[in-house]
Amino acid sequence: MGLEILYPQPGATEPDSFNVDIIAVHGLNGDPINTWKHSNNDHFWLRDSLPLDVGGARVLNYGYNADVVFGNTTADVWDHAKGLLGSLIDERETDDETKRPIIFIAHSLGGIIVKQALVWAHREPQYQTIRDHTLGIVFFGTPHQGSDKANYGKILANVATGVMHRPQSKLISALRNNSDTLMRLTSEFKFEAPKMKIITFYETKPISGFSRLIVEKYSALLELENEDSQLVNANHRDMCKFDTQNDETYKKLVKRVNRMLEGKDKSLPAPDSTFWGVFFVDTSSADIAEQAFSKMARACKVGENKEDFKRCLANSPEPWLLILDNADDPSWDISQFFPVGNRGTIIVTSRNPDCKCHATVGSKELHEMEGNEATTLLLRSGDLPSEDENLRGVAQPIVQTLGYLALAVSHAGASIRQRTCTLDGYLGIYERHRKKLLSSQPVQAATDYKYTVYTTWEISVDSIKELAKNPTEMAAANALELLIIFGFCHFDDITEGMFRSAWDSFGRTESHAWRVSNLLGMIRDRQLPSWDSLGFNQAIQILSSYSLIHVSGPDNRISLHPLVHSWIRDSLNQEVHLKWWTITVSTLAMAADSLPYHLYRQLNVHLRHCIGVGQVDDLFIEDDVSSDRVAILCQISSTYQDHPFKDALTISERALEYSRKFLGDECHYTCQLALQLATILIHSSEYQKGVDLLQCTVDVSIRALGPADNLTLLITNDLVMAYRILGQKQEALELAEKCLATCKKSLDERDFRYLRAVERVAIMYSDFGRHEEAVDLLKKVIAITKENLDEDDPVLQTEVCLGLAYSSSGQHQAALETFQNAQKKFLRLYGEYHPNTLQLMALTALEYLHLGQPEKGTPLAVKALEVASRAGVADVSLETWKKCLERLLSQSANVSTTVPERIVKPQEQPHPQGEEISIGKRWRLWPKNQRQIGRFYIQSNKSNKNASLF
Repeated sequence: MGLEILYPQPGATEPDSFNVDIIAVHGLNGDPINTWKHSNNDHFWLRDSLPLDVGGARVLNYGYNADVVFGNTTADVWDHAKGLLGSLIDERETDDETKRPIIFIAHSLGGIIVKQALVWAHREPQYQTIRDHTLGIVFFGTPHQGSDKANYGKILANVATGVMHRPQSKLISALRNNSDTLMRLTSEFKFEAPKMKIITFYETKPISGFSRLIVEKYSALLELENEDSQLVNANHRDMCKFDTQNDETYKKLVKRVNRMLEGKDKSLPAPDSTFWGVFFVDTSSADIAEQAFSKMARACKVGENKEDFKRCLANSPEPWLLILDNADDPSWDISQFFPVGNRGTIIVTSRNPDCKCHATVGSKELHEMEGNEATTLLLRSGDLPSEDENLRGVAQPIVQTLGYLALAVSHAGASIRQRTCTLDGYLGIYERHRKKLLSSQPVQAATDYKYTVYTTWEISVDSIKELAKNPTEMAAANALELLIIFGFCHFDDITEGMFRSAWDSFGRTESHAWRVSNLLGMIRDRQLPSWDSLGFNQAIQILSSYSLIHVSGPDNRISLHPLVHSWIRDSLNQEVHLKWWTITVSTLAMAADSLPYHLYRQLNVHLRHCIGVGQVDDLFIEDDVSSDRVAILCQISSTYQDHPFKDALTISERALEYSRKFLGDECHYTCQLALQLATILIHSSEYQKGVDLLQCTVDVSIRALGPADNLTLLITNDLVMAYRILGQKQEALELAEKCLATCKKSLDERDFRYLRAVERVAIMYSDFGRHEEAVDLLKKVIAITKENLDEDDPVLQTEVCLGLAYSSSGQHQAALETFQNAQKKFLRLYGEYHPNTLQLMALTALEYLHLGQPEKGTPLAVKALEVASRAGVADVSLETWKKCLERLLSQSANVSTTVPERIVKPQEQPHPQGEEISIGKRWRLWPKNQRQIGRFYIQSNKSNKNASLF
């Protein structure tokens, strides 16, 4: 493996000189030879034909274990890209060799290695000769992009499936998980691509056994102006295999490679490009820019104003460079300062992403510095040795805290240099005096930049405030409010859907004074019959144009730099901080009422962060207590009830006590809070406390709200399941039948409350061996639900109950089919991290065991346990599934594996402020509609061999 010379072959007579190095890089499941060799006649065209058709070519082949590289982290891709660069440096040592042009030929995912190598070559000076002398790249079926991260991950996984007979699940998972990083690589590479010739060959035939192309045309194209795209009448695997020199695709390839060589002198950069003049202009405002142009016109003695100087540059026979700096103001067009003609180069620096529309040779979006870069800057700014590894270790958490922002790192270094603080003590001072540090300008800052870290953002907000003074500019006013809200949310993954949901929920509630005054203006606004999506996006566009937020993806996900995020809150005085904290909490809690599952998980992260940056005591202010305030506490408690963490129990207990004190035991909200607290207790394995609270609450609810009230029925159903968990099955059956009798008197049989009551009775019948009755009842519930609802979600829980009833009665084939069907639906609706999806994997595995097919069930149980361990599933569930897996392994002689161990317990998984919670850690944030229909509990141990209870 590594770089191998195919031509000239060892021992053969070498030509006097070579004109070009051609390097081939294979993809997944390939190797340096068979990827390119035709199976009919073993024609290896890289060695046998290409040197004859491209005069003076030295042909090399780079080999590596692609399955391992792409089956792990993106770090392996980076390492092999650097390995390719290092091998090329070793093969090109003499002066003549280092100046020799390079052309890459890459198949499939091998193109990713090449792209990463050239991005590294641009960044690191030791690879400059490779960067400067790469003429072009020929891509065969490289997937460059998808419509979004998930789509790109699917495309990468399709490549693995298409070229490999049975790709390992680890490889598929790695390709999906790394898709975001690999997709960003394409964006970075596009900035280098204009400097070279890009030839793209895309497939037009599917591989045998597949109905669709492995890499569609849209994914195979980089969509660059200098890209030459050509179709190949072959599938993904065979598109770069040619049996003769007369193959049409091969002839196209040869012609284009030779054209590259003919134009190589034009393609390579001029070694000593100079400008007769370099002009630097501050364009932070149109007036300042006008004055600068007039001043330069007078200095060059060509006139008195902007147009005179532009005419001077347009008519110049010599090259010039014009730098338009700080073009941040979106209210005027920067292109009015562009001279015409093609002799000059214009560089525009701006925080306004819309300025990219003026780019003719590409644009570069600069985010944070690289970690090593930022560490070096901090130490050098602090007048400390940047090579000292011990100091670098101390500096790294500082630059990470500062979000790798160059200005903030530079200011921190200046503070250390001036002995305001030490390197070791900086973080402690930062935590206590963040606002003061980031709002001040060091006296000797080692830079002529006049703004502090915070001032740059304050100037942008001041500009938006000027726009908002116009009463017709509602977008600017909305932008200012949204920016503050974002400052209290988590800084990543903010979506419009949360605010739309809050708008919908507010429309369904009574508009009391407290609630109205403590919600975002766009949510209170009822002038339009529906959520104002246009107004929201206009506000977001304003914030984005000043680089206060970053918007990405097809669904416009919003994120903020961590320091911008902190600055928003630091800029508020104590009174305003409390006001907007309350508004954010209320808005997010209001949104929880009708969010779909994927947004509900995000919402919990934002609400949890918001409460963390405020004072929990402010939720329980005893002045002006109203039902509105308690309603918000109900919604907050509701978002926590299925996701116990260190504060959930405390908040829920205080909320219940608060409601009892001011609204009384018989208030609807008090009963609801009691139900939510009981749920948290049960999920925290404090079963008896949960049952005791439910027993008290159901009596109060019946007396105050009535036995057929929705909340009363929810409490009753939960009490049935809690009795069952504690083994009090007779009490559970009697209560379930009593609840069903109540529903029969007052509800239609199509009412979801009636159906849930039937479902609970069926579960208890199954426990008592009345399997036939249980199956009949559950089938009836499913039929009625499907008849009245088009969605899969409401019927899924009942289908699982039916599968358990089949299993308990010995009908294991029927149980297996039911579980498989439900698992597919859960996977489609909620993904593999959802607790019910994982539970269904384990249940399906057990049914295979009952059917005498443990070898089919073991992989499912292993996957369920591995995913659950990563996701932070409760230990009681993990232990149950481990026992399931051990049973399978003990009866399967064909499968060899081990039971994964929990590395970190859930309660030991921290979530400090500023850390994003992964999907895995958020698995327990279940959908609201599911909680309204019925709850899912893991049985603690004991009676049910399937160890689950629905």
